[in-house]
Amino acid sequence: MFSNLPYQNSSNMSATPPETPESEPPPKTVVPHVLCDCCSRIVKKSEIIQAFAAGRLTEYMDTTRLKNALSSKWFLHNYSVNYLSKSSATGCHLCSLAVAQFDLDHDRNYQSFVSIFARDRGIRGHAVIFRFHHTCLLKSTDELMKQVLDDFDGMDTLLSRTLDFIPGGYFTDLQLTRVMSKGAVNTFQPQSISTAQAWMNGCLRNHPKCHRKPFGMSSTEHELLPTRLIDIGTVDGKLAPRLILTSTSENVSIQYLTLSHSWAITSTDSALKLTSRNLELLQIHIPIEGLPRTFQDALEITRRLGYRYLWIDSLCIMQDSESDWHREALSMSSIYGNSSCNIAALGVDGADTCFRQRNPLQVIPCQITQQQDGTSIYAGPKLELDTPLLRRGWVMQERLLSPRVLYAGAARLFWECCSHTASEDLQSLYGEQLLRQPKQACVWVGFLKANKYCTKSDFELLCGSQTSRPESGEMSQGLPDPRLKFAQAWLKIVRGYQRTEFTYESDRLIALSGVAKAIEHSKGFTYVAGTWKELWPLDLLWLYSQRYPSQEEVGFTIPTVPSWSWAAIKWDKNFYLENRIGFYMDRITYLAQFNGFTCPTSTARYTGSRADEKGIRLTLKSRVKRGLATWRSKWSGYSVLTVRPSDKVWVDVDCTWDPGQTPKLGESVHLLMLISGSNNTGFPFHVGLAVMQAEGVQKKDGQPCYRRVGYFEGDFGNHETWDEETICLC
Repeated sequence: MFSNLPYQNSSNMSATPPETPESEPPPKTVVPHVLCDCCSRIVKKSEIIQAFAAGRLTEYMDTTRLKNALSSKWFLHNYSVNYLSKSSATGCHLCSLAVAQFDLDHDRNYQSFVSIFARDRGIRGHAVIFRFHHTCLLKSTDELMKQVLDDFDGMDTLLSRTLDFIPGGYFTDLQLTRVMSKGAVNTFQPQSISTAQAWMNGCLRNHPKCHRKPFGMSSTEHELLPTRLIDIGTVDGKLAPRLILTSTSENVSIQYLTLSHSWAITSTDSALKLTSRNLELLQIHIPIEGLPRTFQDALEITRRLGYRYLWIDSLCIMQDSESDWHREALSMSSIYGNSSCNIAALGVDGADTCFRQRNPLQVIPCQITQQQDGTSIYAGPKLELDTPLLRRGWVMQERLLSPRVLYAGAARLFWECCSHTASEDLQSLYGEQLLRQPKQACVWVGFLKANKYCTKSDFELLCGSQTSRPESGEMSQGLPDPRLKFAQAWLKIVRGYQRTEFTYESDRLIALSGVAKAIEHSKGFTYVAGTWKELWPLDLLWLYSQRYPSQEEVGFTIPTVPSWSWAAIKWDKNFYLENRIGFYMDRITYLAQFNGFTCPTSTARYTGSRADEKGIRLTLKSRVKRGLATWRSKWSGYSVLTVRPSDKVWVDVDCTWDPGQTPKLGESVHLLMLISGSNNTGFPFHVGLAVMQAEGVQKKDGQPCYRRVGYFEGDFGNHETWDEETICLC
């Protein structure tokens, strides 16, 4: 990250592996696109690379399939992994990319083989993989082994017809990309900070979509700013940070950056935090030496990007004041939404830094061919990193709300704005056109194993014109419902959010309040404890996934959140919208009439409510069956707890009970049927909730309140035979 390693121009040079097996540090002077003798020989002899470079890969694949042959050939790259590592240290670009991706603690006496093969990617076409195999599993005679190790030039023909060759051990992959060059690219010139500046300036100048209307436009300019900001100082090349109160600042057009970080990494006993006791002192000076390394790096990035102000939660929110924390937490939509960019410190390998030492040859793509027609082949890294930052629950809304995000702290930079995504390794192909580049929602998804996390495109769908505002408070009857697109986009946000982690589970709803407020501002929907009033009952219908929590884990239940909200209990859930709508059910009828909800305070619907407040109550009229919890044995001898209706007219109802909420034998259970419908064959289907009377909860207008305990679905005959009743849920 932001490496200062020098670069030199290169020609078509060759790096020869050293003869000694001892490891050496990377060279101080790095020359990209230089290949060792082994890699150079393999690139020249590979028929797949030649076909890929000439644009004949599909033809080549079809031919090999007709011959019932593998679309790959094998080459002995080097005598051992130890030599591969030495080749990297000497400066071979391809070997450096390979070494960066495998664990050198493995047996370094493994032989290193290479296969070049094509992978069918369906609608995306074909991808070519340069695979380094590290193995000693050669089932062959001593004579054959000697021939294999002695005859480098014959390896491609020898091994391709030797059926006893079995690649084993472990391997690393490089993906090849074909580009159309505007000119020979022999050096990787841009430094990391220049790349970040180019992304930032390009977005500010060329992306109208990223200049979206700030959240809270009805407020004054001062009110759009965070309560406090860090002023990094005005001395060139130096940092002299202090805390400022924006309400007293003469500058009402302040542009500022924000920081996302993992508290597990940066929150130490010695780390400086804002409290009511040091507020005045920090307005004079913030001692840099008392800050975590990540904060110091973020200040430096802010300065080098040309900005003067930065917002960091632990330095801009008083950590010993619950009221200050609660007020600022509900302002996240404005804090991040009105920032110029968010610096996201990824915390790879638990490192407390935004800067990473690196060998550039292990990051930037390597040009392995250059054809006369202007076509070139680049081999790029396929690193996959998981990061503490993306697992942190608070960070998801910070990513989504910010108009731009610069991801730092890994071996390369990543960028995401509302119009563009990029990674620093692809930036090295600047000035060239990538051919058949896979369409990805976010470039860093593949690198960070982040496909489970929602992207800005999901959030923009919820705030943009693609989803309609509600015309009334009632759901339209039947399919297609115009709000299903909104509901499905919101579900993707929720699904990603459920997988995040919190130090305090009670923060789970408030850490989503900024996203909720932004959508409310854009759409005019009414957000209530993780759900949308306009989408009831669809987003009330959820059940637990196969991963069922143990009895010890049930304590994670959040008592201040309404039982009918998905946020009431921690674990992954499946939603009715995911698999049922449009597949099992072509026609639906919403049976419940929602009469409204009561909320103790104006902010409770964003947080669930506080422990000292009455909970949120939801009142609805629905079709109801009363019954008792009872055991029923199936033919296999497996017993399940079901609900047996009091009228005994039809069979027992099997419920999926919420963790820790399974009723006791003989307890009274109410079944609320919320949706009725049928599939394309006319088969009837019903969906609803199991509820029980809540103990210790004050009655509403003299009527008892009920809490959700489970979910049910199935065919239960004509829904009109069920009683109609008004129920209060808490």
